[in-house]
Amino acid sequence: MNKDEELLFLIRRASALTKRKPGGHDPKKTGTEPPKKGGGHGHILSTIAENDGKSQQELAALLGIRPQSLSEALASLEEREYIVRRQGEGDRRKTLVFITESGRAKNDELSALRTSRAEKLFSSLTEEEKDILAGLLSKLPDMTE
Repeated sequence: MNKDEELLFLIRRASALTKRKPGGHDPKKTGTEPPKKGGGHGHILSTIAENDGKSQQELAALLGIRPQSLSEALASLEEREYIVRRQGEGDRRKTLVFITESGRAKNDELSALRTSRAEKLFSSLTEEEKDILAGLLSKLPDMTE
């Protein structure tokens, strides 16, 4: 494995660590059903909380995702009563997205979980090492475009 391949492996491993749910989901251990389809929209809910009342198009641009993909995620969040969508008053063609109180509570819960996971994940690094890592990762090109 050359150095570039090794770095790619390490980045993938780090990415997997940030996505893994604590303890995973094992119905045999918990006696519960798997999570409902459409979960995992915490980043979208967080963006809505920070941009309450923005249009779906504006949110899609902020998130860097297709409007259709956002619409599907919003349907899931709306079903859970985390958000509401309303037509714009001035332009009825626009759909504005608002976070609900239960959505705000869920966002706060997810934010606390993200903070806890980040602290645990990076606890073995010094502040200087964190700065170096952040500097290095910010140099990587955006490959999502």
